[in-house]
Amino acid sequence: MNPLVLLALLASVVAGKAPRLKFMVHESPRFHFSIPENYISMYHPEGSDTLYVGGRAVIYVLKFTDSKVYDVQ
Repeated sequence: MNPLVLLALLASVVAGKAPRLKFMVHESPRFHFSIPENYISMYHPEGSDTLYVGGRAVIYVLKFTDSKVYDVQ
């Protein structure tokens, strides 16, 4: 037999028995706008966990923690 065919067969057998790594993706805290915003402006005071986001006729105040994003309109 062709050595390439044997090598491919051997690789598929070995790969089938190889341990699989499973990664769990943990998403970082995010904020989703209630209505789509095309243009925004942001202000972040240095050293704070608060972000001010200006949208169309609304200002969002976002407070970030390690596990969640709190918002106030």
